[in-house]
Amino acid sequence: MDLHIRLDQERGAYTEKDTVSGHIFLRNKSPVNIATITVKLSGIATSRLSSGKYIESHQLFQRVQNVFPPHKMSDMPVSKNLTVGSGTHIFPFSLTVGFTTSSNMPISSSFTHTRFATHHLLRRLPPSTGDTLSTWEVRYFLNVAVTKTGLLKGVEKLTRNILFYPVHDFSLPKSILGRRCLLSINHDSVNSSSPIAYQVDVELLNGQCLLLGYPIPLKIKLTKVGDRDCFVWLNDFQTMLVGSTETHASGLVEKDTQFQVIQTMSNIHHVVCHDGASNGTELSIGDSLWNKHRLPIALTPSFETCNISQTYKLEVRLGLQSGYSKFRTTILEFSFPVYLTPPPMDPDPYEAKCAKLF
Repeated sequence: MDLHIRLDQERGAYTEKDTVSGHIFLRNKSPVNIATITVKLSGIATSRLSSGKYIESHQLFQRVQNVFPPHKMSDMPVSKNLTVGSGTHIFPFSLTVGFTTSSNMPISSSFTHTRFATHHLLRRLPPSTGDTLSTWEVRYFLNVAVTKTGLLKGVEKLTRNILFYPVHDFSLPKSILGRRCLLSINHDSVNSSSPIAYQVDVELLNGQCLLLGYPIPLKIKLTKVGDRDCFVWLNDFQTMLVGSTETHASGLVEKDTQFQVIQTMSNIHHVVCHDGASNGTELSIGDSLWNKHRLPIALTPSFETCNISQTYKLEVRLGLQSGYSKFRTTILEFSFPVYLTPPPMDPDPYEAKCAKLF
């Protein structure tokens, strides 16, 4: 007996809006007695610690469809086993993905210890990511089971991985997430009697939310404190994402940190303030410096399951040069907890990143 799964959508990734549909092809050279043919669509998050010594898996969701026997025959008072003749037989199926993980479907295993999870999270489904060799993996797949009876009784199984990439419909938050510090300037005039400083504000205009494939919605402004004249230049600028993956298995925890530089510039000498600015003057740095640099679409979005979490923070680094006749450079660093989310778009670009899952 040969089994084959043919999907209606053979390329790209599925989203929570999609239905995974297709046909099961069953080829047998001789008649066979079949009790049931079942199709399951499942998602599993697996963590592997200590070089695979401890393995813990959590079932994110599961959908089941019985494609044989036909519904119109299942209630008829006939034998539970039906004989399928030789040849090629085609059975359609259709299963919805869903939006959230299920909170009542734990599965857990390890090589040397057994631990059954009791705490479960109800969250949006994470994307397909990782593989069987990584310390963590999120996998979605179809499983076909053909239950045979008679002399050749047994179960024939076939599994096919699919890609899943969440695409959320939501409105970007209106709240602003900001950080503030004070840039003190030592005036170089011996007759300086009043101090001078600049209040530096760095803001994320959509709060913690960052859209993959889009520029960072950043605003940088300086407010003058004091009446003395001075010059201020932006000499260095850098934005970097710091990712953190936390995996749990059998009571153990491992953390992995990733760094992704979005943009870095040095010796740019971008004038922010010149002499003549009065006390309280607010000066903004134009977003033309960074609005052409987009977050990589291939980054894994933020997510959390019972045993795996992927979080991020954004670090903004400013090198400000200030003074009047003598200048010094001050490095200011700002850190923001952020939530990376996929944009409302076609998830096909994600296919290249996850092609190894097939």
